[in-house]
Amino acid sequence: MMLRDVGEAVTRVVLSDSYSISLSSGWIKYLFLILSVVLFLGAFTDHFVFGVGYGADLSNTPKIINSLLKFPLYFISLYMIFRNYKFFSEFVYEMKYYLAFVFLCMISTYWTADKFDAIVTIFSLAMCLLVAFGLAQYYTLEQINTGLYWTFLFLCLSSIFYVFFIPSLGLMSAGEGFEYTGLVGENQGVFKHKNIFGGFAAISLAFSVVFYEGSKLSRAIIFTSSLVCLFLASSSTKIFALAFAFVFYYGFIFSAKVMKSKRNGVALFFTSSSVLIVIFLVSNLIVYLIELAGKDLTFTGRTVIWEHALLLIKEKYLIGYGVSSIWSTDLGYIPEIHFFIPSHSHNSFIEILLMVGILGLSLMMLFILKGFWDGFVRFFSFGRMSSFFVVVFVFALLDSCFEYTFFRGNNFLFMFVLFLYSSVIIQNLRLSNPGRV
Repeated sequence: MMLRDVGEAVTRVVLSDSYSISLSSGWIKYLFLILSVVLFLGAFTDHFVFGVGYGADLSNTPKIINSLLKFPLYFISLYMIFRNYKFFSEFVYEMKYYLAFVFLCMISTYWTADKFDAIVTIFSLAMCLLVAFGLAQYYTLEQINTGLYWTFLFLCLSSIFYVFFIPSLGLMSAGEGFEYTGLVGENQGVFKHKNIFGGFAAISLAFSVVFYEGSKLSRAIIFTSSLVCLFLASSSTKIFALAFAFVFYYGFIFSAKVMKSKRNGVALFFTSSSVLIVIFLVSNLIVYLIELAGKDLTFTGRTVIWEHALLLIKEKYLIGYGVSSIWSTDLGYIPEIHFFIPSHSHNSFIEILLMVGILGLSLMMLFILKGFWDGFVRFFSFGRMSSFFVVVFVFALLDSCFEYTFFRGNNFLFMFVLFLYSSVIIQNLRLSNPGRV
């Protein structure tokens, strides 16, 4: 009882009786949003917690520390849900495929190699959804607009400052045993890796284009800062994924307006078919040009990892090897790149197949298909929130082809997808149930 009283007393410092920050302490609300983004990105913190040098620590320690750092967010988000659980049952139903995936992961601990690692993974997957719901209920559209603007601008300017004035932190360096990596000297800003830097910059740029509402000057500042960061990160996969997301989004808008119909499903099918055909033709042309130039077609060794992973999947294609990573075991040894131990397969679909097989991949694909339908058809209103969600959703989906992003606990990009998805769902539940708001 005493613990509960202490918890309520602490949280009342942050929350008011109306389940929202009072006007006199509104800065705390924005501070909490900044803290959430910073901790899930690992901005600033990863440099000091895990060290500056790049390396692959495949032990449980980084994952445990990563979860512990987010415990304040878990605690406050859970308390917000307990104090204001409107639409929680409806939200749970909307996220049924994700929750079914988490349940399957729990079952997989029976045959997984490292049960402790599996428990940490399952815990982070579950908490990410609860944090997303808590934040989505907590912030209004305008608060998200203002909070994300200052958060993204702060991280963009800080990253630029790190790159040019604190290169010991702003540029990637190799940890012991990783001196061979070609990533040494690449820009990483205030983050631990250039891929995180690139992913953040892409989301910030998408925010400035399809979501942010403010003066022309402030929009120009966040757009320019984000664009500079995206090119500093020099991640071709992130640039390609974001360009694809914009083409898909504006192609859908064009199709819907040309058809002059509210049947967004038809527009979505037309857009998907057209964009996929164009991407297929362009990608084949790019591969042809790369071959002519004699460049690397393995995506910095990714295809070698994929081939090895697919051989493992053939052995246990139905239920996989369990939630714990196989890369820390003998199964993760790849003779072709014996000098490098990957921490994951650099592909969400392959990684899910390794973990929980076809059953898990089927649940993830159902979640993705539902996300497409909800984002483009069911909840699409040509508003800022739905537009921002679909652009980030498509970007994250494309990024998942080159990184382990989707259904990865404590991953910022996937966490942000869940947050935007939750916001769209709650926004529509409020509109359809005005008496319960």
